[in-house]
Amino acid sequence: MGIFNNSSRTKSRAKAATLIARGCNVNGQLKIEGNIQIDGSVEGTITVEGTLTVAKSGYMSGNITAETLVVNGTVEGDCYVDQIQILSMGRVRGKIYSNNLTIEQGGQFFGETIELPNRANDETLLAEPPFDENAIEKLDDQSNSGDVKKTA
Repeated sequence: MGIFNNSSRTKSRAKAATLIARGCNVNGQLKIEGNIQIDGSVEGTITVEGTLTVAKSGYMSGNITAETLVVNGTVEGDCYVDQIQILSMGRVRGKIYSNNLTIEQGGQFFGETIELPNRANDETLLAEPPFDENAIEKLDDQSNSGDVKKTA
């Protein structure tokens, strides 16, 4: 009967909520498999597979990728989200890539909104542009034809 017996251990949860407390400053790249609330400060890149909430005392500077973003504090950077809510004390500065933006009275947004492409077209967007095999030959022909002036 020690303090480390099996019955007293805390079990992990698959998607527990994460909290960045007031007074806590985080710099770097974060990937969260659940929800997160920022009451402190985060600078960097954050990817969330759930909801990111920036509380009234929270500050986020950097790029955000999330399913849902709720802002009641300050966000500076580009946001790639399915849904964003800027609450009455919220302030966002940057580009918002989303098809669902809500701003409560008193909320502030300074930047640009851009429509997210349909997810069905994601493969098309990531594909490389077609390569013209004759392009290099055409450039070589132009440089050898005398159209291009060569300087010493």
